[in-house]
Amino acid sequence: TGAYLHGGTDNINWVSAAPLTLRDAVMMASTDKGIEYAANSALTLHNVTILDEPGYGIYCNPCASIDWVRGAVNNTTYGFVIGSNLPTNVSLVDFSNIMYEGIALWSSGLARRHLYLADNTFVSVLYEAVSFWNSPYTMMYGNRWINCTIPVGWYPSTTDSPTNYNDIPTSNTIDGHPIYYLLNASNVTVPPGAGWLVLINSSDVTISGVNETAGGYGGF
Repeated sequence: TGAYLHGGTDNINWVSAAPLTLRDAVMMASTDKGIEYAANSALTLHNVTILDEPGYGIYCNPCASIDWVRGAVNNTTYGFVIGSNLPTNVSLVDFSNIMYEGIALWSSGLARRHLYLADNTFVSVLYEAVSFWNSPYTMMYGNRWINCTIPVGWYPSTTDSPTNYNDIPTSNTIDGHPIYYLLNASNVTVPPGAGWLVLINSSDVTISGVNETAGGYGGF
């Protein structure tokens, strides 16, 4: 609790089998990572800020579960990289000035990962702000993307497949415009001003006035 860590190759390199909990901590200016976590146990972060890391804010692989509530990542190449199938909660975290990916799931397969992202803010992420390839049952609520090249890096199948079973309501916004995620929908009218539109196995959908600003892709 209350740690301030500056410098080193990694501010924290945790390979113990024991869980790690950090509260009210600041990490900055290592030569690679803020946190490298390879403990295959639980990682819990509450009000943790990571600044000015040339590589990764957090690199986690393997890990049993992640719970990060409140904090920030600013001025890194990667924000938060998760390399294994695991329950992940990231809520109320601000990601800004990220050179490549804000949050990235790099593992593959169709396991239920329980990726839960709520009330996070992504500002000026130069590649993919959130990347979750092959990650079914993702839940995203109340997230905001502002001036991000590709707010959500995910490429759905055209049919009703397990990779598409995600809950992404219109409380998520891109440059102030809501996301519309429609799976197995019919006879739907999407109102003007949508920031990103996903149509999967849907029919008789009326679309007008998609407002693609810095959003990379207007629709799938």
